[in-house]
Amino acid sequence: MKKLIILFLSLIIFLPAEDKIQRNAFVVDLGGPGGITTLEYQFTFIKKNNHTLSIPLAFGTGGLWFTAGTGLQYTYGDNNRLLLGMYFLEELIADFDNEYEDDWFFESRLMPKLGYQRKTQLFYRDIYVHIYFSPMIRLSDGRFIPWFGLGIMQNF
Repeated sequence: MKKLIILFLSLIIFLPAEDKIQRNAFVVDLGGPGGITTLEYQFTFIKKNNHTLSIPLAFGTGGLWFTAGTGLQYTYGDNNRLLLGMYFLEELIADFDNEYEDDWFFESRLMPKLGYQRKTQLFYRDIYVHIYFSPMIRLSDGRFIPWFGLGIMQNF
């Protein structure tokens, strides 16, 4: 019985303390890394003072193309935040104009992110509203396409 109590107490002592950090977030954007519309899940793995580092997983569409990708995002601040990030995306594009090749093809791109995020409340819940500049850089030819995003984020 003593051994069982000692084992139970040692397990309780060495269990990590539960933190109050909300590590998951859901993001909906117009524009952004997904094209015209983007749905994104973010997992925060570092949060210290006003510094946050997270991994986003983004899916989006722009009509005849679909994107999926991931990246790294850094935010600095509490109520007013600076957004910095880099996304790597694969894009599936429909090309119905070319009758000699496949109708669908893949294209890779990088998207750096620079923006501003503001904490506010909606229905008594904290949400973040953000706007950012996020140019598309196609890896096949280096083409630079100016792009932007506007959206909201909810932690859970």
